[in-house]
Amino acid sequence: MYIEELNQYGIPSYFLDKLNSLGYIKLYPPQEKAVKNGLLNGKNMVICTPTSSGKTLIGIFSAILHLLKGNKVLYICPLRSIASEKYEEISNMLYDKYKVALSIGDYDSSDPWLENYDFIISTYEKADSLLRHKASWLNDVSLFIIDEIHMINSNRGPTLEFLIARLKKLRSGSNFLALSATIKNVQEVAQWLSAEFIIDNWRPVPLKEGVYKKGIIRYKDDSVEKIQEVSGVGYIDLAMDIIEKGGQALVFNSSRTSSVRVANRLQQFVSKYLNSEEKDVLKKIASKIEDSDRSSQNLKELIQSGVAFHHAGLSYNTRKFIEDAFRNRYIKVISSTTTLGAGVNVPARRVIINEISRYEPDLGYSLTLSVNEYKQLAGRAGRPKYDNVGEAIIIAKGGYDVDYLMNNYIYADYEAVESQITNEKSLRSHVLTIIANNVANDKHELEEILSLTFAGNKFGTKILMNLSNKIIDFLSKENFIIFKKDNFVATQIGKRISELYIDPVSASLIIKGLNYYSKKYVRNLDFASLFLICNTEDAQTLNVNKFELDQLYDELQSYLENDTLYPTLEYSYDDEDILSKYKAARVLYDWINEVRDDFIADKYSIGLGDLYNLVQTSKWLCYSASELARILKHTDLANHLSKLTLRLASGVKEELIELVQIPGIGRYKARVLYNAGYKNFKSLKEAKEDELLKIPGIGHETVKQIKKFLSTL
Repeated sequence: MYIEELNQYGIPSYFLDKLNSLGYIKLYPPQEKAVKNGLLNGKNMVICTPTSSGKTLIGIFSAILHLLKGNKVLYICPLRSIASEKYEEISNMLYDKYKVALSIGDYDSSDPWLENYDFIISTYEKADSLLRHKASWLNDVSLFIIDEIHMINSNRGPTLEFLIARLKKLRSGSNFLALSATIKNVQEVAQWLSAEFIIDNWRPVPLKEGVYKKGIIRYKDDSVEKIQEVSGVGYIDLAMDIIEKGGQALVFNSSRTSSVRVANRLQQFVSKYLNSEEKDVLKKIASKIEDSDRSSQNLKELIQSGVAFHHAGLSYNTRKFIEDAFRNRYIKVISSTTTLGAGVNVPARRVIINEISRYEPDLGYSLTLSVNEYKQLAGRAGRPKYDNVGEAIIIAKGGYDVDYLMNNYIYADYEAVESQITNEKSLRSHVLTIIANNVANDKHELEEILSLTFAGNKFGTKILMNLSNKIIDFLSKENFIIFKKDNFVATQIGKRISELYIDPVSASLIIKGLNYYSKKYVRNLDFASLFLICNTEDAQTLNVNKFELDQLYDELQSYLENDTLYPTLEYSYDDEDILSKYKAARVLYDWINEVRDDFIADKYSIGLGDLYNLVQTSKWLCYSASELARILKHTDLANHLSKLTLRLASGVKEELIELVQIPGIGRYKARVLYNAGYKNFKSLKEAKEDELLKIPGIGHETVKQIKKFLSTL
């Protein structure tokens, strides 16, 4: 079916012409199947087709008919990176007729500005937050597109389940379109959504899957291929073989350390395949890598050789440079952790799974990749318009022989998608929100909303209600809800906890800590506050290396001889978990005292990505603590925490809070200005341009930004 034929289904010609201009001429088979099975007739649908088979465009086809009626569409993704990528892709298709918005930020807002947009792209958590804040524009949404619905299987599954359950109740007449590449039990998911389902294995680039050992690849169809063993190391030989053929390779590893090690070993082999133009471009790309990234020098050298490593410890900008250089075919091999397999679209001709172990900080290498995870990684193989075939190759090594890997991965079917609502922790926040939003005011209404989850739909609500009853007892004990006869109602603080998007257990600890600090003299309230939020359920943890244990323990004990902390000494401070939280607080304390990013990364053996993620999470928790302190009438603590939130946002001491409010003025430039005598807006307003230009690091563009901002005051 050609694109223009969609006109008979109500898709307007101007949109079809737009698609033609973007190179969309003919529908892919899964797209045609969806259309012919009622996609454009207002049916709910679950689409399960491989990566790159055109699922996003299926969503756009469905969205157009809703937009034509003046309704809104909400597209929900699992990750910010995916949401940002979808925003660019969809904006390019719709921008001239419909307003597309990206909403992935502040969890304490209903984003009323979205009222003026037609197609809204968000993450699971942000969409859930918008519901908690009762965003009025959600009433205008008639189509919810749920991307990567198999994520129900993940630790973020409960949020996705309750989000869908509440949307089903709130907008009972709206349509749902669920998309995934890996669902075994499609029929069960479709039944939950009252949907038709489409399954199709078609890919724009055929995928060959196989296992490699000692120079031989054995493929799924039992064919074999012999490759040259240039090194005797599996991932090197496989990567060099595909580069020789004009392709690129992604090597997936179980840990960051493995990813860096593999990239370093590949360097000498890959560099010889670069021509002079590629070397020049790669040199320019390498120069853009932030010097503050811990591994920047090593990474720069690797990039100039056509190789890069990629993991969450790198800063966002560094990862983006690597991904773009790979898409543009300058970088020949990326050695990555498995996180890249679930993130943005970075395809290669050959995907090499170097290790089937999946690293978990608390469990070491005891977990192996699930079939679903393997299929997600394999889906990266094959680049439309560049490759005629994609290859996903597992390397047989260690205790795993070829037959085992063939049977357990290559021939194996996906695991079924299962609900992760299995304990109180996965339910707590959602039960409070349901009560706080008046979705349920008694146990009968609570059971009704639980029945709309995937778990409730499949197994009934008995187990979920047993867990919920325990949660209700906890919420009542903490005064987050109160009973009025047989009804329960959220208290003021209970409602605020729900809006702040924190676990009620986190809120309980913060409240106890605030009450404790309000009565105690604390020498270093900055650090005490950071330690408190780092002990919450929502806090991000940092691994403690063996060589750090004694040092951190001694530091903590020394600190406690002179000051107090909450949680108090009733907790075991020699516990590694407590030391991890102490380490996180130490990192944050250095950050707000303007220690350089790279010094922090080296000192604590973390990546810049880890630092920035820790800062983002802690800023949100600190803001939440300030809001709770305000409700509790701990005014001084609330004011202190508000300032601390601003300091966390920019990594500055208190005297720089005003200066970093100027766009483009970060922690380094703010300090330079302050030390030069420009300590506030007033002094900058009175400053002459030539005086500012004499300050090291302050150029014409910065001065222009300063003056522009000050003119608005």
